[in-house]
Amino acid sequence: MKMPAAMTARRTFALVLLVAVTIAGYIVWKWNRDTVVQVPAQIEDYVFWQAKELSDFQLIRSQNRTLGLADLRGKWTFVFFGYTHCPDICPATLAVLGQAFRIIEQMPGRAAQIQGVFISVDPKRDAPDALADYASYFNDKFLGVTGSIAQLDAFSRQIGVMYAIQDQEAGKPDEGYLVTHSSTIFLIDPQGRLFGRFPPPQNPQEMAEVFMQIRAFHDERGNK
Repeated sequence: MKMPAAMTARRTFALVLLVAVTIAGYIVWKWNRDTVVQVPAQIEDYVFWQAKELSDFQLIRSQNRTLGLADLRGKWTFVFFGYTHCPDICPATLAVLGQAFRIIEQMPGRAAQIQGVFISVDPKRDAPDALADYASYFNDKFLGVTGSIAQLDAFSRQIGVMYAIQDQEAGKPDEGYLVTHSSTIFLIDPQGRLFGRFPPPQNPQEMAEVFMQIRAFHDERGNK
């Protein structure tokens, strides 16, 4: 029994369409594979697979000014969470980051596009004006900011950072408590996206070199 001509034509059309879609899919896949810039192996441990868009936020800096997402755009921002009463991790990490900045500043055309933001998760003891002095001691491109617990929680959740204020130990002054916090430095790109991170242990020369590679990768991918 012969198949009706109309049915044969429909099946032929469907087969041709399937082949065309398959070929188109392969072309698109190959184009993406050839044009998307892959993360270089030497920085893949520092860069997030996909940059994370950040929502606007509000933190408090010196002289009753605020810091929001708009203040991060246009620069590479290195973010570190801590507190001024931290006995070891915070001053050591900020010192390393300050040294990394000085190395980067020796590279032409780079210095004006970086800034550091030290976020205190201990607003009870860290006033914004005192934070500004503390942060700038390590580098004049560092900002010191804090906020209410709600403001700090809202921003830290976006970054993926947890912190905890420890209970007061018996026999110690009322303000002698410790704060548990991350020791990772986070990197936000000029578009205001969470782009990378520098986990401990940090080395200033390595950070500077990795940052330059991250920036080159960011620019190359942005041009595609």
